Amino acid sequence: MSSFYETEADRNDYMLIFPFTSSSVGAHFHKSLEFVYCLEGKTEFFIDGTRYVLNKDEIYAVPSYSVHYNKNLGENKILSFVFAHNYFHDFEKSYPNLIFPPILTNQESNRKIRDFLEDFFHFFVKNDYNYQNIPFLKRQAIINEFLYELVKIYPLEPLNNKKLNNVILDILTYINLHYKEQLTVNIVADHFGYCPQYFSEIFNKHVGCNFNTYINNIRIENVLNELKNPNNKKTLTSIVFDHGFNSLATFYRALNRKKENH
Repeated sequence: MSSFYETEADRNDYMLIFPFTSSSVGAHFHKSLEFVYCLEGKTEFFIDGTRYVLNKDEIYAVPSYSVHYNKNLGENKILSFVFAHNYFHDFEKSYPNLIFPPILTNQESNRKIRDFLEDFFHFFVKNDYNYQNIPFLKRQAIINEFLYELVKIYPLEPLNNKKLNNVILDILTYINLHYKEQLTVNIVADHFGYCPQYFSEIFNKHVGCNFNTYINNIRIENVLNELKNPNNKKTLTSIVFDHGFNSLATFYRALNRKKENH
């Protein structure tokens, strides 16, 4: 599971298109917009606690700050298109307080979108997978054309800011800031004014795993990232303790469990 808040995706000029196959992505969110096209097979998506199944030639539209993740449903091939909210301003001026529905299911019409995305991906590859090699106006034109093609196919929906989703974001932000501490369900539930049982229920539903699994996965990711740092001079034991684990044994158990789930 990746860290819940993808800070890199929220750079003002960020843009990325990338394929992935038969893999699950943990709960995360970003201000950037994301559109996920299922090229082959199918996958299970969750957005703000609601489950969707994405079939071949269907598109999953993720609005800003929505907690989302997917679970693999066998062999599949996915193409994900992520771009900073900055590029979305033209759309918002034309369609204030409106957004795409979460699942875009017109498979026949979507195949034209597929051609567009695959052409753009090849263009992206030619630019060394680096959006900064593409002039800003070109990037904006690509995104505007993409959104315009979708608007021609799909009626928009009112933008609905859900209070519970905002609470989930606050909880994940709190965990990310304090994951090095000895956090427990009781401590975090009490901080947000919930009883532990209800807190666990809404957390599991929206994030897709229990509290302990989630915080250990964040700790694991940060341990592994620090180990990859060529300037690191600390021991594994020191790094493990620095990132919130209380023993090497606990770290290895959590790491093995994470590998088993992938």
